[in-house]
Amino acid sequence: MACLIKFQIRDRISSKGRWDNSDYLNSPGVYVALRAWITGEGTRAELIHDWLSNPQNYRGQRTHLYQHLVEGLRGKFRDPRPAWSFYADEVFLFHTGGHRQAWDGLADFDQIAKCSGLRGLVLLFDEFEDVIQNLNRRDLQQQAFMNLFRFFAGDRYPGMSYFAVTPDFVAKCKKELLRRGLYDFDYQHFDDLPSFEMDPITRLQFFELAKKIRSVHGLAYEWNAKRALPDKRLLDLVDELWSIASPERVRRGIEGVVRRLDEVLDESA
Repeated sequence: MACLIKFQIRDRISSKGRWDNSDYLNSPGVYVALRAWITGEGTRAELIHDWLSNPQNYRGQRTHLYQHLVEGLRGKFRDPRPAWSFYADEVFLFHTGGHRQAWDGLADFDQIAKCSGLRGLVLLFDEFEDVIQNLNRRDLQQQAFMNLFRFFAGDRYPGMSYFAVTPDFVAKCKKELLRRGLYDFDYQHFDDLPSFEMDPITRLQFFELAKKIRSVHGLAYEWNAKRALPDKRLLDLVDELWSIASPERVRRGIEGVVRRLDEVLDESA
């Protein structure tokens, strides 16, 4: 039954393979990107990747996106919408309307992941405390916190999301907002955030993590990473990295494992 539902959703997204137009996905921009990714070829995949990764760089390039992701592919599908409709509907913009398309797009990617046989999309936000340290404007800080609450509420993004913070994050946020004179903010939201604290990992646990990193590296770059960096050499590397005591030991250790894998891959090329 689950497979049948997935196929039905795929048919609705793609108009049964015609790709003429579909309102099943909430973000028209993600629909255009997905359609061009599937029906296009060559450098279009690079353009789509760069656009979705850096949408702020394409705010003034709507014509460029339309020509390459719609007009240049009309031989593969028949989209009845004229060019002006794409511009008027802000199909290529993710920052307007309260970043509506950004939220809708994240939900669409979660849906696409599930249709692809995965369990969904997991969003990981590292060092979210930068909101306190590096955002100098009160309105931007407030908006960032509201986005945090929206992720946990689950009404804007149905997938899973995790924010990496220090144990005193809530106290820091309250202190910062009070310092800025925001007395009418609902501070109870911070206390209601679900949280968990990870225990420090051991050297052997980090070795298991290093082996998983090696496997992912091998899949990503399509090479036999385990043969190039066998367990004995990997354990020696872990011992070397783990011998440096630091609050950032796990982070530095991960970076060290990836760096060594990159070096071995370059040497074998």
